Amino acid sequence: MEEEEEEVYRFTHEGKTYLKSKTGVVYDYDKQQKEGETVVVGRWIESDKKLILEEVEESEDEYDD
Repeated sequence: MEEEEEEVYRFTHEGKTYLKSKTGVVYDYDKQQKEGETVVVGRWIESDKKLILEEVEESEDEYDD
C-alpha cells in the first residue's frame, strides 16, 4: 500500500517560514527546500493562532569529542 502525500502550505509565523498541513502539522521549510527532508517541528493550534514546537531529541553521537 502506497502512502498518500499530505498537502502542505507555506506560511510565516514570527518571521520564520514553515510548511503546514490541513491537519495542523508543521514542518521545517528550510530542511524541505535544501535537503528534501520532511521534518515535523510542531503543531499549529488554529483556535489560538499559536505554534506549539516539539522537543527535538539530540543524538548522543553529536556530543562525541
